[in-house]
Amino acid sequence: MEYFNNISQQPPTDLNLEEIFSFYYNLKGSSKADEGKYKEALENFNKALELNPESSAALFNRATVKADIGDLKGAKEDFIRVREIELKRNDELYENFSNNLLNDKMKNRINIF
Repeated sequence: MEYFNNISQQPPTDLNLEEIFSFYYNLKGSSKADEGKYKEALENFNKALELNPESSAALFNRATVKADIGDLKGAKEDFIRVREIELKRNDELYENFSNNLLNDKMKNRINIF
């Protein structure tokens, strides 16, 4: 089974070391999981989440490994957390988009007068 290296998480562009290293540990964990080294994969996903608890990609990957090794309760908890993070992220994106759209419309109305 191939693991996700990316859900909504993009490689960090800022010099935020926690996010950069979290991204690295998620990739390393994905590689270990693909090799069937589940214990090492979990260690890497845990480290990624320690550095960035909002990494839905690392959470999704950890949940998938947990399901593969039979920890269905742990997998379910992680999948639920992924959903919460993604819904929150989508709500924030929608809110930002809506606010920007509203601001643009207001600017256009002001320009009319």
